[in-house]
Order: sequence, then C-alpha cells, then structure tokens
Amino acid sequence: MKVSIQDPAALRTISPSALDAYARSVGWEVGDSFRKHSTIFTGTHLPEIIIPRTARLGDYARVVATLIKIFADVAEQSESTVFRILSEADRDVVRIRTSDREMEVTIQQGIDIVQGSKNLLLAAACSHFVPHKAVFRLGAPRDAEEFLRTVKLKPPEEGSFLVSLVSEAVAPDRNGVGLVGFNHEPISRLVFRKLSQALAKTSDLTECINRQDEFKEDDFIAHGVSANFCEAIESILKVCEKLEVQVAWARNRPLEPQFVRYQFDESEVPLFSEAAKVFRRKTPKHDVTLFGFVNILRRDQLNEEGTINLQTRFEGQVLSVRVELEQKDYEQVVEAHGNKSAVEMSGDLERRGARWRLLNASVTNVVPMPQTDFFEDTKEWELYT
Repeated sequence: MKVSIQDPAALRTISPSALDAYARSVGWEVGDSFRKHSTIFTGTHLPEIIIPRTARLGDYARVVATLIKIFADVAEQSESTVFRILSEADRDVVRIRTSDREMEVTIQQGIDIVQGSKNLLLAAACSHFVPHKAVFRLGAPRDAEEFLRTVKLKPPEEGSFLVSLVSEAVAPDRNGVGLVGFNHEPISRLVFRKLSQALAKTSDLTECINRQDEFKEDDFIAHGVSANFCEAIESILKVCEKLEVQVAWARNRPLEPQFVRYQFDESEVPLFSEAAKVFRRKTPKHDVTLFGFVNILRRDQLNEEGTINLQTRFEGQVLSVRVELEQKDYEQVVEAHGNKSAVEMSGDLERRGARWRLLNASVTNVVPMPQTDFFEDTKEWELYT
C-alpha cells in the first residue's frame, strides 16, 4: 500500500536546499531559471522538474508533495522513505543506536544514553575548538557549548533505542563560499568530522589497551580522542549490550563515503575505562602540593633559574619529579638541600611517558626532618602532608 505525505506542516519542513541537494545527488542537473523563484532540473531518462528556491511560496507544500511523489517513483521507494531522506538532505546526522534489535529501556537508562550521546559530541567539539588536549575539565570551552546549542535532536524512529543528532550543513555557493569563508566548511561539519575521526581511531586504541601495548597518546588526541570521549562511550555501553554510531553526511555538502558506521560492544567497557585513565594521567594535575627531598641540582653559570629533582610521594607512589625554579626559589632549595631539610612545593604535576614534571612551581615551605625514615614511615609522611 502506497502512503503519500499530505501534512502541509510536515511538507514545509523540507527546505528548498534539501530538494536541490537530493535532485543533484540522484542525477538531475541544474537548468534554467523558471519565473522568479524556481529552477528547472533535467536529467537523462529523468522527468523534468521545477524546484522552488524559496519556501515562502503560497503553494510550497503542494509543490513539495508533488516532488516527493516523483522522487519516490524514480527511486522505486516509498514516499515516507523519500520524505525521511529529504528531511536530512541538507543536514549532517549522527545516529547513536543502542542495539540491532528492538529494545525497551528504563527511564534512567534512556536519560543515561541521551546524556552519553551529548557528552560524546561535546568531547568532539572540545577537541575541535581546543586541540591537543587529553582531558577537558568541568566547564567546556565556550565555543563548544555554543555549538552544542545549535545541534538538534530528531524525533524518535522505529526500531532500537536511537538518539539522532542533526546539524545543518550550509552548502557553498557556486564559487565555493559558505558562511565561514572561501572553501571553508561550516563549524558543524568540522565538529562532526572530528567526531567521526575519533570514532575511527578508537578501534586502534582499544586494541592497544587490550594487548597492553605502548602507544603514542598524542596521535589519538590529534584525532579527537580524549578521556572525556572514552568515558562518554563507556557510559552508554554500561546500559546496553551493543552500541552503533552512524554518521551520514548532508547531500548538499557530500563526502565520500556518504555514510559511515562504527560499532562497539559492552565487553569493551573495561578497555574504554582504562583508556580514559591513560589520557587523564597525561594531563597535568593542577594546584598539587608535593613534599620531599632534593636529590639533584642543576644550574648553568649563565642562568639564574635552576632545575632540581624532587624525591616525593604522590597517590601512593614514590616519584622523582623534575622541577624548574626561578632564582629565589632555587636558592632556597639549595640551602634546604645543604641543611638536609625537606621542601614543600606547589604547581601543576604533569606526566610525560615515564617522567614527571612540576610546572609553574614555587617553594611554599622548608621543614627540617631526617630523610632516612621519610619514605618508609607512613605516619611520618601523613604528619607532613
């Protein structure tokens, strides 16, 4: 049984750019203008059609209904299928599907899946606006938050639990100029591409974690993978057996392939959890206070600043931390070292590979105490921390 789309309000949601993009994508070519507000399209073995350039025509809904019928007949598809395709023809769409089969979820599971989907896209947006960061703290970059407000949530579709995120992809004009400048893609496309790149890299990441191989975090970070990104996938997988993320590119700004799919399984939850920890370890821990003894001092004769190694304990581990200090702090540390005193420092603790560094460091206290028992006596350590 053929079902035609008759609802004028629904038909008016189909934009002229979507009609244009769909017609071009299936073989029609632009012809001459027709009157003031329309364009003629022709194609080999295709009927001639007229597509309006504005939706402000009085009979716009009727014209769209006629075009949908023609498109459906040519493609040998239902009008409802063509309507759905047209509704996305000028939009990039990310579908986050939780299972291949029909699935009912609790209210809380549904909230968690939608929140996880938002966090996944937000992580990609953060990586676009602030590249080369492994972790994004609370309070995402303003540009990323503002972008997220432009993304819309499509109405639910039949089948498994599905979250569909859509963003308009503004088509370039005939000179290749879009809203953001010559030959540049709109922000929405750039963020969605970052999302797709990050999803593609996660399979390599989980394989490395599974095999316990060493890997270069910077390579994954450059593609948009971050601790936040891994945690977003993990949060969705915790409430479903399978996760599939589909990315479909708008037909008015086509990319090859036009449709990509990424799949994940609940068995990968521990892998994404461990990956997130790896990225978080890479990120400096801000406003850390370290307490310990200096065992190496270095300063060139021509420099006022100096570098030290601080033997300390942090989160249950004994660490050797490299610290660069300005003249005043360095001289204070030299004196403490000569007196065999412990020093207290504050700064941002960063791990690079197997090495630790304290950035933006300053000396906050010097404490006379015996070094021999310091790292062995837990009570002594707790007394000074």
